[in-house]
Amino acid sequence: MRSEGADKMGCSRLLTLLLLAGASLLLALTGSPALAERRIALVIGNSDYNDTSISLANPKNDAEDMAAALRSLAFDVVMVTNASKRTVDGAVQQFARLGSEADSVVFYYAGHAMQYQGRNYLMPVDATLEDELSLRYNLVSFDDIRAAMSRTRGIKVMILDACRNNPLAERFERSQVGANRGGMATRGLARVDTTAGTVVSYATAADNVAIDGTGRNSPYTAALLRRLQEAGLEIEMMFRRVAADVNAETQGRQRPETYVSLLGEYYLNQSDRVLWEQVKAGDDPKAVRAFLARFPSSNHALSARTLLQSLEQKQAARPDAGAVRMTAPELPLVVITPPPAPPLAVLPPPAPLQAVLPPPVDAGVPGAVAPRNVPADVVSPSAPAASKAASASASRNRRQNVNCRSILERAQLGELSADDQGVLQKECR
Repeated sequence: MRSEGADKMGCSRLLTLLLLAGASLLLALTGSPALAERRIALVIGNSDYNDTSISLANPKNDAEDMAAALRSLAFDVVMVTNASKRTVDGAVQQFARLGSEADSVVFYYAGHAMQYQGRNYLMPVDATLEDELSLRYNLVSFDDIRAAMSRTRGIKVMILDACRNNPLAERFERSQVGANRGGMATRGLARVDTTAGTVVSYATAADNVAIDGTGRNSPYTAALLRRLQEAGLEIEMMFRRVAADVNAETQGRQRPETYVSLLGEYYLNQSDRVLWEQVKAGDDPKAVRAFLARFPSSNHALSARTLLQSLEQKQAARPDAGAVRMTAPELPLVVITPPPAPPLAVLPPPAPLQAVLPPPVDAGVPGAVAPRNVPADVVSPSAPAASKAASASASRNRRQNVNCRSILERAQLGELSADDQGVLQKECR
């Protein structure tokens, strides 16, 4: 039954592979220059040996996870697991053909291996070790792998997680003691010479044994898979970090070694290059900061910091930099309604005009004839005093009637003044 820790590690491994696959898809969609490089890999993992006494738990898992990681980094992968001698030979032959047209190749092996007389051998699952001839015909010589990789004109990377404890090799060693003094086997693998353009990484130091581990992956492959996620990490730096991780994980019991013979830099994970091409073409400081946060180990990190400093200086030099823009609050619309006009004063209707007739003129002596064509206001000197008073009163009444009539007309037209109102109330009743 799998432990809880193993389940968590499996989930973490799945997440890692998904992230790597996403980076590979991004490269494919954007047409990165990295994709112009043709990459080929051969991955072998042997766990279930015919001799069950030497079976291992992790190499098959290691190979499957490593193949997925390399595919996400734009490698065409040939993978075999629990492979017999014939299967391994066929895979190496296919690898050699594909690698002849590749710009870089990677060989990864997890499983049993051994050295004999300074030569290294990889052990298929059907291997038997009876005598020295068994090495030639039952095992796969490491020299054959190197020959297949030599057809490549570019970078060659060999990764060997294969120095595990091997009881079969120990029995073979004991059987050779005394039979051939120079034929004694040695623990682990022998260090091989590296030609120009080659990187060789061992899970542990030469002549030592690696730990298989208790999780899904061996300590070495687990550390390698983690570091492959770091885009823009140069290969020599990457393997140094892998070695430090394994040394810490095993508390110093296992110390990987890597030999590099390159004239230039090489990157297994180049997914940062695509994003950097986009970021450097813009002028957004936030995009540069995001790039540095995502790819702190990128070989473009120094250029990104320089670009960020330049953009920040330009931003600070702008006239409106740091200015606080004040925006007046929007005032609510206020509708002012004028007060209602006071009602018009309603005046009483004017009194009806009444003709004021002058009192009758005293005829005087009865039978006398009134003179004609004499104005009414002309009083004869011979008239008595009463007639003069009546004439004056009639004259005032006529003037008053004319004045009242004018006032009443103005009242009807609404042009009545205050003085007119006073006259109307006093005299025009």
